[in-house]
Amino acid sequence: MQLALTAQKLEDARKLRRFGQWRQAEATLNELSQTLPQFFKTKEPVTADEMEAALEILREKARLYEQSGINNKCWAETLQLVQVLEKRCQAPLAQQARTLWKMHLCAKRNDYVAYHLQGEPHLHEAIALFKEPSTYNDPTYLNLLGWQTAFRSGELEKALKILDSALNSYSHCSGAERQEDMAFTYQLLSLAYDENGIGDKLRLFLERGRALSQAMQEPAELADLLTFSVARQAVEPEFALDGLKWIEKNFGERHPKLLVLRTAIAARLENEAMEGAESYWLDSLEKCDDPPMGHCIYALTGYAGYLERKERQPEAEEHYRKALAIIESYFQPEPLFFLGPQPALALSELLVKQKRFPECEILLKSFIERQDKDDYVSELDIEYALEILINILNELGRSDETEPYKRKLNRLQGLEP
Repeated sequence: MQLALTAQKLEDARKLRRFGQWRQAEATLNELSQTLPQFFKTKEPVTADEMEAALEILREKARLYEQSGINNKCWAETLQLVQVLEKRCQAPLAQQARTLWKMHLCAKRNDYVAYHLQGEPHLHEAIALFKEPSTYNDPTYLNLLGWQTAFRSGELEKALKILDSALNSYSHCSGAERQEDMAFTYQLLSLAYDENGIGDKLRLFLERGRALSQAMQEPAELADLLTFSVARQAVEPEFALDGLKWIEKNFGERHPKLLVLRTAIAARLENEAMEGAESYWLDSLEKCDDPPMGHCIYALTGYAGYLERKERQPEAEEHYRKALAIIESYFQPEPLFFLGPQPALALSELLVKQKRFPECEILLKSFIERQDKDDYVSELDIEYALEILINILNELGRSDETEPYKRKLNRLQGLEP
């Protein structure tokens, strides 16, 4: 492996990812990845620098797919990373734990992966790595334990104490991994304080998270944090607008993550009857890529919902169908899990309101079939689609055709084996 060339290409890919040029970043990383199968299978000794360079290629691919919302690819790259860490090198505990933790997060993003690929054990496996008392102050361990305590066991007060300990532990750490861990601690504390309804503390850690994301030059992380903050009404819209302007200035107005952020800001402005909501929807649509990427679905579906609420149904249907067309084109030929708004469901609701039952039936059956083809559709979305379809068939006087859909719904809800 030519380390200097690899390092340069990795930096190129990292820069492309940060600027939201995900297709180009993927192409660069795929080029680098061509050397990996042979590299990891060989029994020839490798240097520590060569191993770290190879691992960083996998980490960067996982980051790319995580940020671009392609969760099944994120899972695949992280799984490979786990296997390499276990079989090819003796990595530090914290590094192994972070990777297992990423596996858990990939699983948590959708119930399909959690159910079929058993992501939950990776959280326990990561925590179990820290066997010695001397490792109990490691911030990675404290983050994992804090997550498990707060969001698996529901003990929020205990989790807050653990995460406070994680903050204190950073005085003994340094480097990029310290920043990643600290950013995650801020995120966990924000979630925990949000669950507890402690607004002033929530605001504090959102501000710290914003500052750290900017220091790390990670616009996607910042956009996610701002989207969460404005969608949860944790801060005023100006908080998110300041961060949005920083991303626009440093990484461009067309960064894909800004589509989701602008959508959240527009929804917040609409909910609070403030001026400018439609301009943010339109701004998002104007800045969609050509050809459009998956994040354009947020803008199109969000604006279609806005139009529907304004009684502009023909325009709403047009935008729902544009979003559907992106799903059909963007997720081919390989099926990808899309964790976001499902325009098929929103459009089906519109068709039901207009009593266009035959059209709605075709749309929903196609949507449900995607799960049968392992197309990574969320089970919650499938449940909702089945409920609408059953009601439609009843409306059409075809109740005898509902039985297979009722059985499928019961299985998903755990009412039948």
